[in-house]
Amino acid sequence: MLEREIAARLAEIVGEENLAADGDASSVGRWRLAAGSPSVGTPRPPGYPAGSAPRAHPQRAEAVVRPRSAEEVVQVVALARDRGIAITVRGRGTGLGGGAVPAKGGIVVSTENLVGPPEIHADDLYVVVGAGMVTRDVRQAVERAGLFYPVDPTSEASSTVGGNVGEGASGLRSLKYGSTRNYVLGLEVVTGDAKLLRLGAKTVKNVAGYDLTRLMVGSEGTLGIVTSVTLRVLPLPPDEVMLVLALPEARTAAEAAARIMGSGRSPSLLEVADRESLSGIAGDPWSGTGARLVVGFDGPRSRCDSEASKVRDLMKSEFGVVPVAEARRPDSERLLEGRRAILAGLLGRPQGVAGLADLRMQPARLGAMIGRASEIGAASGARFAVWGHAGQGVLHLAVVADEAAREAVARDRAALAEAAVACGELGGVCRQWLVGEPGGAAAGSTREPAEGPARGSAGTLAGRLALGESGLDLLRGIKRVIDPKGIMNPGKLDYDI
Repeated sequence: MLEREIAARLAEIVGEENLAADGDASSVGRWRLAAGSPSVGTPRPPGYPAGSAPRAHPQRAEAVVRPRSAEEVVQVVALARDRGIAITVRGRGTGLGGGAVPAKGGIVVSTENLVGPPEIHADDLYVVVGAGMVTRDVRQAVERAGLFYPVDPTSEASSTVGGNVGEGASGLRSLKYGSTRNYVLGLEVVTGDAKLLRLGAKTVKNVAGYDLTRLMVGSEGTLGIVTSVTLRVLPLPPDEVMLVLALPEARTAAEAAARIMGSGRSPSLLEVADRESLSGIAGDPWSGTGARLVVGFDGPRSRCDSEASKVRDLMKSEFGVVPVAEARRPDSERLLEGRRAILAGLLGRPQGVAGLADLRMQPARLGAMIGRASEIGAASGARFAVWGHAGQGVLHLAVVADEAAREAVARDRAALAEAAVACGELGGVCRQWLVGEPGGAAAGSTREPAEGPARGSAGTLAGRLALGESGLDLLRGIKRVIDPKGIMNPGKLDYDI
């Protein structure tokens, strides 16, 4: 329970209407903090070192505050620093990796009040937004000014820009345009030592000193709290065309995607989804049998038409299929809503999912990985749903829970772990390893570092980079300088101090 004196001081800083403390801080509704509930004692994926069984994260905060300015954030962090209280920053909590879950309790700092009209500078191609602004709102605001912000995570309707920065989010169009990291020009950030830093510049080229701006991108709130972001934007492409193709199975769809990339085409997006992943989505072109491949092109109308025509010819001659749907902007954006809804549809099932792995590999090996997953599922009885960014070799693999019996859960998670190992054998990595309780609406995370073929699973930064002990020492040193008391999102990374 939070000390009364500290609660009173927080109320002074942010206003009583922007504070929830003690029992109210973990209630349902606005203050619901759970991103899922991983179970204690779940089986380790093969390759996990001894003694590193997945651990459950406590989900109860002692207080939630909603600062209205960067100055209020500074005061909240200074109070937490002086009292040694853990801080977890939260946007909308859409990240499956559990970064917004308060693993050590303490104070959750919600950025939802850090919003306001975006400052759009059309001539200089940048926009300044509050960290709490929803990603889709940013995109739509700049589009009205004839500009384009291409970072479009599938959660764009609810995820915040600050959360995107913390997670280093990518999106459907990252095949052509890259991820959040490529568009952050500057940041206003409050460090764990309660210092307000203004990093970067409002210019594309900025090489003075170490790149502290990029250091913050993807740091998952372990170094500081982003309060404002300066984003690079682009001229809005004059046209966009989207094709949806139906193929017999996901492996064939992945092979078709590899063929498109190998033919010299340059799509803006290239997405694959199997029938299981789309089973909760109603309406054309998503309903029916088989898998779906979505191909998008943007740019001058003549180029879009030429590229789309070549893809149609290629798919008909080599795979015997033609598009089941085609659309141009703005209908192309509505066409993508089915793709964006996949994860929510899976998690919304009565039994939910037993686990989810985020696999990365060479795009040409995606079909082979889907084939291996199919074999593992057939041998074990587990049901896999697969979908992902085919052009980049990113595959999301969920094991669909049919029943909550303990033996079924153990079987499903063992099958998912086997698939993660298979990814390593194909030269890829498992970036995140997530487990959830069947019947729950979301997955929680296990974030232990993995060894062997599954190296890089669990979503820890060190696991993703496979730095080794010398690299970990360097990261610990950086964190000590920026967050000397170790209060920022503790318990999340394997180089916590």
